[in-house]
Amino acid sequence: MLPELKVYKIDYEFIIKNYLDKHLWQKVWTLLVYREHEFTINLYKIDTKNNCIEFEIKKKGTWNREFITYNLDNTPLKVLIKEINGALFRVMVKYEEECVEKTTGYRTLADTRDEERNLLRNIATQFLDEQGITCDEIREAYIDRYVDRNEMVWRKLDEYKSTYKFNLLTDLFLVYCKITNDQVRLQTVKAHVSDKSKLAIIEAEVEAFMEQMNTMEYITEMESQLESL
Repeated sequence: MLPELKVYKIDYEFIIKNYLDKHLWQKVWTLLVYREHEFTINLYKIDTKNNCIEFEIKKKGTWNREFITYNLDNTPLKVLIKEINGALFRVMVKYEEECVEKTTGYRTLADTRDEERNLLRNIATQFLDEQGITCDEIREAYIDRYVDRNEMVWRKLDEYKSTYKFNLLTDLFLVYCKITNDQVRLQTVKAHVSDKSKLAIIEAEVEAFMEQMNTMEYITEMESQLESL
């Protein structure tokens, strides 16, 4: 059985001509339904000063959304449709990122990042205590700078998310490209589809780093990065 796919044709010309009709203000139009994913559009704001109306495009059931401004004076309808399609794609990207952040692998990396930052904060805090620095503003500024300069795992988080891009919801992006006939984004999606073994490599590297964090060698190395006051 083929996955459910519904694409809705929306009369944007009618909406634009009747945007002052209050019956349209709370109306939500469905743009696309694919499997469990549903994307919608609605009027969001009327800007009388600039003679514009704003549309909201969102993934139903989430906070992932984009906004498109349409100038009533000089924006061609085909430009509006192109901008809506672009916003729809960006919402899909945001939603996929949200899904990646919920994966076990990503959460494990995020926990490791928190452990690393806490360890670095403790190293910096102990150093400031030994130096007799009691001013809270100086302490926080020093600790934040030290942690930001020396933490490593956040790079792996970015790498993990980048490796997953267009790989978790590949079929959704391919459906989008087909129904919008967007060849440019189609090539972008295809170029990012990668070998999932890279994710295992990243996870293994972070696991090795976690073991390293529990050694005196790591503590000594991080203490050597403390700046004198």
